Amino acid sequence: MNSQDTLRRSVEALFPDLAARTDRAEALAQVVNAFSPVHFPKGSDIIREGDPGDYLYVITAGSADVYQHAQPDGPVGRLSEGNFFGELALMTDEKRNSTIRAATDVECYRLSKDRFEGLAASIPSFFASFSKTLYARLTEGYRALQKSMDQRIALTAILQKLLFLLCFYCLAFVLITSYLPVSRFMQVSLCIRAVEIFAFLLVMTQLHKVDITMRDIGFTKKNLGRSLIETAVVLVPFLAGMIGTKALMVSNGIHLYGETLFSGQINYVFYLYPLVVLIQEFLMRSIFLMMERFLASKHPAVSAVVLSTLVFSLLHLFISLDYYVITIFLGLIWGFLFARQRNISGVLLFHFCVGLLGGFLGFGLY
Repeated sequence: MNSQDTLRRSVEALFPDLAARTDRAEALAQVVNAFSPVHFPKGSDIIREGDPGDYLYVITAGSADVYQHAQPDGPVGRLSEGNFFGELALMTDEKRNSTIRAATDVECYRLSKDRFEGLAASIPSFFASFSKTLYARLTEGYRALQKSMDQRIALTAILQKLLFLLCFYCLAFVLITSYLPVSRFMQVSLCIRAVEIFAFLLVMTQLHKVDITMRDIGFTKKNLGRSLIETAVVLVPFLAGMIGTKALMVSNGIHLYGETLFSGQINYVFYLYPLVVLIQEFLMRSIFLMMERFLASKHPAVSAVVLSTLVFSLLHLFISLDYYVITIFLGLIWGFLFARQRNISGVLLFHFCVGLLGGFLGFGLY
């Protein structure tokens, strides 16, 4: 499709009533001829936020990114062939509310405000047709804004409930350690399992309210191969380092984690560990996605990884300080792997292998 065909199709979308009847074909051609071509090289600004509006643009080749001062992290949208923008400027004196920057070399056709007013004067149905399109666009924008507000309210509610769960965890820990005659590791494990179950049920019942799907959490075939390969590149030397560290400790008489290489004990967590890993990763990736959407940060993904990792590691602080440090370190690795891959398979594999080997080595990670 050539640029003229793209322009004609966009004009038909902008002025649907002009194209609805065959006797309006002449009017449609008159509107198309009122547009003039213009070229924008890659990286140049087609319009700038805050500038006066004087043209309506239709992209006939290339693509452009949408930026807003209120969201400095990066582009908030992308426009491509057939898309139009700047229509509000033709009817009001409002300044531009976004910056449109050419992501590639962009070919546009544009309609000036003077020519728009001339068409409105010469074509009886022109203004009414354009107003209908403008109303539809404004309505669509309002609905998108309302949906975004509803999601942020739901996100706030979920995060509040998760904070209550953390408070419950602290209370449960005090009660269990005071009255349950089992080892400290078992006491903390029971607290963590209780919080994980409640958090899992909470998140499962609330995800639909924030428009997060299982696919978003990483349960998808997309990037599966990449996820497993990249994870293996990091995982294999990490496992070798764990074995080497324990062997070095044993050979030097450092028996903090047992006197032999494989000195771990098998407990109930060992048999449930695959399920534990699945629940933990589901929760962490869900919390990461919610924080990524909620946080007002220049780098929301990085902030979400750090904060979700701190929440995860906080549950392990009561076991020991070294356990807390290890979970922060591992949580950051898994968080950044997921942020890069957007597939949960790799972090599931990494988490399971490290926890299982750590248990066998006596580090107690499972």
